Amino acid sequence: MLRLEVNVLAYRNAVESAYNSRCSSNTLNTCQKNNYDECSSLYPNQTCPSSDFAVISQCGKGELCNGLFDWSVSTVRLPRALADGPGNNPTDPQIIETICYSRQTDNFLKNLFGRNDSFWEDRGMSYRPAMYFGGADGAFRIFPGRQSASCGAYDPRSRAWYLAAVPWYISESSGGKDVVLIVDNSKSVGDDYKLSLFQNASRQIISSLTEFDRIALVTFNENAEVAGGYSTLMEATEETLNVLKRAIDEMKPMGRTNYLAGFAEAFNVLKNSEVPYFGPKCNTAILFITDQPSNYPGDVGAEEVITFIEGEMASFAAANSTQIFTYSSMDNKQIREISCGTDGIWVGLTNTTKVEDVFNNFNQFYALGLGNKENRNITAWAGPYTFFTGGIRGISVSALVYDRTINPALFLGAVGADLTMDKIENILGYGGAKAEETVKTIMESLKDTPTVICPIRLAECGLEAARRYQGGPLSVCDKSCENITGYLPKQCSGQDEYPDDLWANTALEDETYQDRVCCQVGESTTSSRCPWIDTYGEPALSNMEIFGIICAAIVGCEIFACVYWQTGCTYLKCKRKKPEPYAQ
Repeated sequence: MLRLEVNVLAYRNAVESAYNSRCSSNTLNTCQKNNYDECSSLYPNQTCPSSDFAVISQCGKGELCNGLFDWSVSTVRLPRALADGPGNNPTDPQIIETICYSRQTDNFLKNLFGRNDSFWEDRGMSYRPAMYFGGADGAFRIFPGRQSASCGAYDPRSRAWYLAAVPWYISESSGGKDVVLIVDNSKSVGDDYKLSLFQNASRQIISSLTEFDRIALVTFNENAEVAGGYSTLMEATEETLNVLKRAIDEMKPMGRTNYLAGFAEAFNVLKNSEVPYFGPKCNTAILFITDQPSNYPGDVGAEEVITFIEGEMASFAAANSTQIFTYSSMDNKQIREISCGTDGIWVGLTNTTKVEDVFNNFNQFYALGLGNKENRNITAWAGPYTFFTGGIRGISVSALVYDRTINPALFLGAVGADLTMDKIENILGYGGAKAEETVKTIMESLKDTPTVICPIRLAECGLEAARRYQGGPLSVCDKSCENITGYLPKQCSGQDEYPDDLWANTALEDETYQDRVCCQVGESTTSSRCPWIDTYGEPALSNMEIFGIICAAIVGCEIFACVYWQTGCTYLKCKRKKPEPYAQ
């Protein structure tokens, strides 16, 4: 595990170095037609490894058949919404820059993998852990190159390894993060797109949590209730998360909108959760999702709600580390006033709002304060969980990436590396449920190891930068803040033209996943015999022999049919003999 941490930090340094040269003509000019798409590109130096490396289950068991990998190049994955140009190319200059500068790390990764081969061989394994970089903008690059089963479906910002890299807590504490999700369930939410958006965003937030985290879901209309009947924050076990997801699915909007009831119930949960609490947390997030201003009881103004929240904060031990994120329709001025009055962040919702934007905005906020030198060499572990490629389970280690040449440092994304469960089982000497339980115990111990120094609370202009970055101009509260450079990405100056066709080729466009990736072990091209031969075994006869037997069988059946019907026959042509006249 230490080896993976060292490798991840080295890769982090390589990405940060590549970013600093992102605006050079070499980085941008050589990027045109020099990247490999996750679904449409044919890779230049593919190989079909044995099961010692990994098993692509859609292609077989890894004995005779597996999936193609390429250790000479990396793969780019883009969420479908970001590939908005011709040929599934991005048009956003920031995303293009991310793809282009991260490509410069391919040689570093090839050399790193070569140096690590002997390390794994000494432990009796032929293994090269996948390494990857996920940008804060959603672009993703993984090495070695490989095809994806689901095209345009991967957003690194919602994956467990990425989320683990943004620690919300001091590790001496009980670990994990605290989230209270407050969701409007009043009658107006049932109109238009809002119920579906609220439900989908809530599900994604809930699904992102691990057993190290604690969660409470509060729904409100004229009154409020905590889903599942809980009175405290609950550990985010699978059972708890399923209870909360069912509550989201069963929402039935009715009644009027009472902000005070929603916030009151949320603070009750937080206060009740302080009793079993073993240490102060760095950050607690309250996510408040609504559509219209509060209208019950009567017309409650923004000042009244702000005063109520301030009063609750004053009696809440972790108030200084609690951040309120609010989401509403664009014309809801009341909730924007409440957000500004409570040092919160507001993001507007429309019928085109993407669920991942609601989810990512609060998550990235916490990364802004972690670019200081005290946290430079922090790594974070996640898992066991199911990987995107091949449905394989394993664990990951990750680290945050910044532009550290400016102050405050600019958050760029995260790098990570995988360790699959089968390799862990090789190291442990046993597998199955026992190995999974051992890994969970190890992961539990890692969260108690002092590593993270609490993020510094953002200065006022830093908070304004976060508001502008995540919610646009309408989210800004203090118009006087101008120097926010360190918190916001800047486009390369003087760069008028960006690469408009990033993919080396689109030779595999529209082909199925199995046709793109399934191969016979040791070969360099796909095979139509896979996964068949890995399931039923190598046939005893050659294809030509099988073809001959089939032809002979057809002719034999024809002859039999002709004889049976007592006809005169020629090859593949029979004429049925007329029956004798019926005797009177």
